[in-house]
Amino acid sequence: MKQIVRKLKPLSILPVLLLLWTIFSFSAQTGTESGGLSQTVSRWLAEGWNLVSGKHLSPGALEALAQSMEFWVRKGAHMSEYALLCWCAALPMLVYQVPDRFRRLGAPLFCALVAASDEFHQSFVPGRTPAVRDVGIDLLGALLALGLLELGLALWKQRRRRAENS
Repeated sequence: MKQIVRKLKPLSILPVLLLLWTIFSFSAQTGTESGGLSQTVSRWLAEGWNLVSGKHLSPGALEALAQSMEFWVRKGAHMSEYALLCWCAALPMLVYQVPDRFRRLGAPLFCALVAASDEFHQSFVPGRTPAVRDVGIDLLGALLALGLLELGLALWKQRRRRAENS
C-alpha cells in the first residue's frame, strides 16, 4: 500500500496545473466575454435573491440589483480562484511533508507570482487592463485560504494528540 501511495505523490501537482490553466483561460477572455460572464452570474444571483426574499422586484430594479452586485461578483471570483490555488499549492507541500514554515511562505508567494503574471497576461488581451488592486485581492483570497488551512491542520493535530493521550 505504501508503495502505491508513494507512486501517486507526483499526482498531487495536478490540481495546481488544472487551476493554473483555468485562471489563465479566464484571463484570455476579452473584456466583453469576461464582462458578459460576470453579468450573467450577477443576474442569476439577483434573480435568486428576488425569489428568496419574496420582494418581487420589477425588471428594472432587478437589473439595477444585478449591476450593483457585479463588482463584488468579479472580486469574489478573484478571491475564490486564488483561495483554491493556495490550497492546491499547499497540497503537494503537505504530501511531500515540506516544513510548515516553507508552506506558509511558499503557497502565498506562489499565488502572488501567479496573480502578477496573470495581470501582465491580461495587458495583452483586448478590452482587459492589468490592475495592481486585483493582485492584492487575489493575495487576500490566498491568505484567507491559508489561514483556514492552517487552522484546520492545527485542530486536526490537536485532536490526534488528544486521541493518542487517551
